[in-house]
This record gives sequence, structure tokens and C-alpha cells, in this order.
Amino acid sequence: DIMNIYDAAKKIQLPALILDEKAFEFNCRVISDLPNGKRVRIATKSIRSVELLRKIVKSSSVFNGVMSFSAKEAVFLAERGFNNILIGYPCHDRQSFSSIAKINRVKNKKIIAMVDDVNQVVALQEIAASEVGMIYVCIDVDMSTFIGGFHFGVRRSPLSTVESVLKVAKAIKDSSHLKLVGIMGYEAQIAGVGDDVPNQHMKNTLIKLLKRMALPKIAKRRQEIVEALKREGYDISIVNGGGTGSLNTTNQEDCITEITVGSAFFSPMLFDFYESFLYEPSLYFALPIVRKPTANIFTCLGG
Repeated sequence: DIMNIYDAAKKIQLPALILDEKAFEFNCRVISDLPNGKRVRIATKSIRSVELLRKIVKSSSVFNGVMSFSAKEAVFLAERGFNNILIGYPCHDRQSFSSIAKINRVKNKKIIAMVDDVNQVVALQEIAASEVGMIYVCIDVDMSTFIGGFHFGVRRSPLSTVESVLKVAKAIKDSSHLKLVGIMGYEAQIAGVGDDVPNQHMKNTLIKLLKRMALPKIAKRRQEIVEALKREGYDISIVNGGGTGSLNTTNQEDCITEITVGSAFFSPMLFDFYESFLYEPSLYFALPIVRKPTANIFTCLGG
């Protein structure tokens, strides 16, 4: 209830973040009911609180592992008891990966690096070998789609074909201190693009059409890559996909093992503009109003 949030804000030092615990717990329940047999990996770039990450993990066995923003953050989370950490982006941080190579020697500890280029594989191998350790690796696969010559998606990984993925997989296989454990494909054009924006009927109609056309292409590409890797003898335990805005479509793919979710737990304003959305706003940013120059203008301090 927004009035309860308002009353709470009047009693504390501002600026402040205010969590509606009932709404947060409701979102956790809804998310845990949706995966269709898949696991949910929590995106820590959206949940910047160790306490809340632990709260989510404890709420359901569906929540299995986290996706960190960087290698340094992965080490930070491992030191605080998290055991299954996937780094969401390729990065080069020698100090952190040296620590990761050693952390991965500990039983039940697994930090997984993300790569989309053979040169990244070479760099990780050199670091892991120097520590006589192990770095687990996940390959980032591009999920953008071309529809009528239009690039629908984001510019992420350069790997979009079976051949390009197999080339990187072979480089990992040939590396003595690396182990390939999975692939990730984030369909940002589905998960991160609103399709129910007020006063934009024509744009919403076009985006819904593009999404419908893109979904089978995305599923086909992901399935073909997984099948090709398995034919070549790779043991793939992670097939990660999706995000908050695509949970109910990504969970329909047979090859998917886990879906990454972050924003849904707080349900920020971006997701007010999705046709199918089930969550409640649970996190508020409170600022003090210090001026009211007219009846409808409020000036806030801080930001």
C-alpha cells in the first residue's frame, strides 16, 4: 500500500530505499511458480543486497545459483557463502580470476567465467595454469534475430552460429585448466523490451509482432547449438536463457535448464509496460520534498 510507504518515509532519514516485504515475498512466490521445471538463477546486478539474495534463495528450492556482474563481485559473493556463481559478462581481471582458480579447487564451490572469444579462453587458461587451479567456463551466445533485414536484439556476443560456438568450445576443451559447463543466450529483445507502453499503440503492435516472429528463431538456434555440443561429446549442465520479461516464454524450451531473473523481485517501472506481467512493485526510492513552487510541481533534494 503506497500510503504505508509514504508514512514510513516520513519517519526515517532521507534519501532512503524502502522495501515492501509483503510485495517482495509475493514476487518470490510468483517467480518460483513459473519456471516449468527449470531452475532460476538470481541476477545480482538487480539485487544489490546480500541479505535479500539469501532471503530469495531460502524461499524456494527453485532458486539455484546467482549471476554476478563481475569477477570481483563473484569472489565477494563466494566469500559470503554463495557456491554456484555464474559471471554474467566476459571480463579480464587477473587478480579476481587468480582467486577464482583457487576457490574452484574447494569442494562444492563453483564460479563460472563467461566467454565469447577464443582470446578470452587463452587468457583464462594462462591465469588458471599459473595458480594450478580450475576455471569453469560458460559460452555466451548471441540471441538477436534478423527479421526482414532488421536486426532485432542487442549487440552482445559475436557468436551466433553452431560453427562459431564449437570453435570456442574446442579451445576450452584443449585448455588443461578450464572446463566447459554450459552456454548462455539472453534474448534481450524479448526480456528487455516493453510491449504495452501507454499512447504507443502502433509501436506496441509492431514489437508484439516482432517478438512472436523472433521466439521460434531463438528456440531453434539454442536447441541446435545444444545438440551440436552434445554430439561433439561436451557435457553441458547449464543452458541459461531469458530474463524477467521473458520468463513465461523461455521456460517453454526443452533444452533450457535455468532462467536468469533479477528485476522481477523488485518490479521497477520499466516492467509497468509489459502485456503479461504478474509482479508487484516492492522497492521504493524516497526523497524529501523541499519546495512546492506550484500546486503540481515538487522539488526533491538529493538523487
